[in-house]
Amino acid sequence: MTIIAALWLMPIGAPGDKIALILLSLFLTAGRTVKTVHDFICRSALLNCATCSSIAIAASWANSRYRLGGGPFHLAIASDWRGYPFPYEEWGFLPTGATWIEFCWTGALVDAILVGIGLFAARYFIGTTIGKAHTLILSTYSAVFTWLNVEGWLYGAPAFFIQGPNTIYDAIRQIQTATLGFPFVYLRSSGERSTWALLDNIAVGIVGWLFLYAVLRWARSSVTINPASEERRTRDQGP
Repeated sequence: MTIIAALWLMPIGAPGDKIALILLSLFLTAGRTVKTVHDFICRSALLNCATCSSIAIAASWANSRYRLGGGPFHLAIASDWRGYPFPYEEWGFLPTGATWIEFCWTGALVDAILVGIGLFAARYFIGTTIGKAHTLILSTYSAVFTWLNVEGWLYGAPAFFIQGPNTIYDAIRQIQTATLGFPFVYLRSSGERSTWALLDNIAVGIVGWLFLYAVLRWARSSVTINPASEERRTRDQGP
């Protein structure tokens, strides 16, 4: 309880950050709960992969979504930014109506290292029920699909491939083509929202993940079976 009070009363950090830390501290301090969750996840290769993919989704969403001023914990940034917990991209508007963008490689590198630590910790926690390559592929798919739905789209392509750091852009012209959502647009620059399109994107992401999982499991079983079959065929044929 002392830790919870300290986290909640600390003068820095948004309420959401504090709640996340409190929940994490409660989970880690409850030994029986940790063991129960560990045993439950280890029973299924599907849950193994889903756990790592969930971390990838959370990391992709946290680092891709646009934040309008302010920062988590000790960070305080007046401009708009992206990156968590350390911003790697900042931008703002100029009096001419254009925008400026600045990319920080240090923030991007630290954020990437923290994501890697989180995935490594998850692998250590849940064990190795399924191959590391399969987990990596599914986690990458989850992160990329999430990014495509959080990243702004300009002229029908992700803004990442159109904009570059340290350059001034015509914000007024670009904002007219801005959309969010892949493969279905759920938010347009006019403010038009479509909840059904967002739900469709989530459904497409889940179905795609399950299909990829099934293909990887099938490929793994084929690789496992084929060497034995080849050895048996060679033995039957004789010298």
